[in-house]
Amino acid sequence: MINLIEKFETTLFIDVGACFGMHSFQVKKLCPKVNVVSFEPNKFLTSLMKKSKRKNKLDIEILNYGLGENNYFTELNLNYFAVGFSSVYKVKDFLSIKLPVEVKKLDFYNFHRTFKNIGIKIDIEGFEANFLNGATETLSEVKWIIIELDNQNLSYSNSSIEKCLDFLHARNFTVKQIDYDSHKTIKLRDININTNKCYEYYAYKTF
Repeated sequence: MINLIEKFETTLFIDVGACFGMHSFQVKKLCPKVNVVSFEPNKFLTSLMKKSKRKNKLDIEILNYGLGENNYFTELNLNYFAVGFSSVYKVKDFLSIKLPVEVKKLDFYNFHRTFKNIGIKIDIEGFEANFLNGATETLSEVKWIIIELDNQNLSYSNSSIEKCLDFLHARNFTVKQIDYDSHKTIKLRDININTNKCYEYYAYKTF
């Protein structure tokens, strides 16, 4: 992501589903002039992020909200064994407890009126289509997106990888599938929309 920030002269990085804030903190440390906003609905994780922010003296905005298609309240299913896999949807074989959370539209924040060349990372366990529907205005100023998509998780919101990518294509994004070789080197590949695996996708605008 650091290479993308430099390539597109990113002024704002939005971390959607920040979890412990690994990506947010890395971006701010390596690109201190970039504005960083982190969204995480789990109040326990945002509390840890705020402690790390103070300890490392990093100027990051941390917001305890989920991002979706509307502003409303719902519940987050917290995964007992892997907090990063927590989801709004009650997934099969998903041992969890429920946490009340507030969801907002990304467009509610009007970042597109203040910043140019925005970059976004999205990892929200099947809620990606909901997020995109609430970010249509913001996407006008977004130059690149890294988004994790999984057909099984997306099915809980009656969506799919194909539908999410069609949404991005309709807004002038070119999309490639991210893969890694045996040396962990990133490879950009043509998309297989019928895959049963979870992949990251790189969406970008060339103008």
